[in-house]
Amino acid sequence: MAGKGGYQAPAHPAAVSGPGKLARRTDGGPGHKQAIRDITGGDYGDASEFRSLQQAAPLAQASGVAGPGGGGMPPGPDITPMGAPTTMPGTPVTAGAAMGAGPGTAAIGQPTSPADAMHADAATLAHYMPALVRASQSDDASPEFRRFVRQLYAQS
Repeated sequence: MAGKGGYQAPAHPAAVSGPGKLARRTDGGPGHKQAIRDITGGDYGDASEFRSLQQAAPLAQASGVAGPGGGGMPPGPDITPMGAPTTMPGTPVTAGAAMGAGPGTAAIGQPTSPADAMHADAATLAHYMPALVRASQSDDASPEFRRFVRQLYAQS
């Protein structure tokens, strides 16, 4: 027989935090005791050793450092905040770019022209040329890939 219709509150709801100032920790908070887990299998005595290791190493206390994408950590001494005055007043913003004032891409070790870049890439890919040619000759190779390999082969 089917139960009652409509929403039915769960008997043991999962811990969920509220939004904004209603937010509460759901991990047990700082100093929360780590649940001891048991393992199966392995050699004789492994389970007791694993249990003692868990008891000896409790969970780390929460720090002020947030994970990736989160805040929480103030900028370090090496980081210049946005909006701060420049620390290199004589260097144009376009320094290292392919156009504009200042030194070009050669200053940062990049090829100065697209042709130079293509030759550098072709030299790097020369090691893989036999495998690329073989792949371009397969029945399922796309026309674009075949054209790419032909261009690389012509430059090597």
